[in-house]
Amino acid sequence: MIYVVDASVFNKLYLDEPDKGQVQAFFRFCGEQRHETVAPTLLMFEAFRTALHFGLPVKVPMSLIDGLGGLGFSLVEPDAAVWEKAQEIASSGHPKSGYPDPEDSLYHALAVTQGGTFITADRRHVTKAKAFGHLRLLSDWTPSPDA
Repeated sequence: MIYVVDASVFNKLYLDEPDKGQVQAFFRFCGEQRHETVAPTLLMFEAFRTALHFGLPVKVPMSLIDGLGGLGFSLVEPDAAVWEKAQEIASSGHPKSGYPDPEDSLYHALAVTQGGTFITADRRHVTKAKAFGHLRLLSDWTPSPDA
């Protein structure tokens, strides 16, 4: 099983948010079950931006990225197929209801092309892009062997 996590999930590891424990449990579970967790390299920029916004040293999220490697987490550079799928996802909305966010679409596209599951805390993206499958809200994730 491969999971793709976005910044809305990753950033909860170092921010004081109510579902921080669930994210910690998610990464622990993935490590124990040897499920691969990945994110596009875009995650580094988004974590950097969040650290700046909250006045945190950039070494906080960067150390977490490095530390999660021991639990099977890695950053990947999106290839052409991922970028094309991201464009398809980001273009799938409607002028009145809006379109999926391009950044979220890149994470989602990585999950689709890898046959994995995109874990996000962004309910709007799930609503707008659910037709592409391969996604689950963090709040709907529970630790189970077939998760």
